[in-house]
Amino acid sequence: PKENFDPEIAFKDPDALTSSHGSMNHIAFDVSPEKFDEYYQKLIDKGVAVSPVMNHDTSKTQVSEEVTDDVWVRSVYFQDPDGIVLEFACWQREFDSKWGDRSDHVPATPADKDTF
Repeated sequence: PKENFDPEIAFKDPDALTSSHGSMNHIAFDVSPEKFDEYYQKLIDKGVAVSPVMNHDTSKTQVSEEVTDDVWVRSVYFQDPDGIVLEFACWQREFDSKWGDRSDHVPATPADKDTF
């Protein structure tokens, strides 16, 4: 609630990489593929400043302008009234090693450079 807002805890700098202490970057909400574009438009219609839609993929830039087969999640970022960065995240596919995806939580090494 706004009455609990403490400027020492949450920051309202729209260009900041963190939005609260402890290096928190953002909070993500899982949105179904069927609702993603609708929710994105609702934010715009309500006057909320939103990022462009980010189609996260396995390319060198890790983002695509189009939704392609290797896009694993679509995201849009915005701030709540207290300045906390929020994300609507829409999963597009399961992780798959054919795309270089890893779910084993083992860090990549220089030997893996051609995989990514």
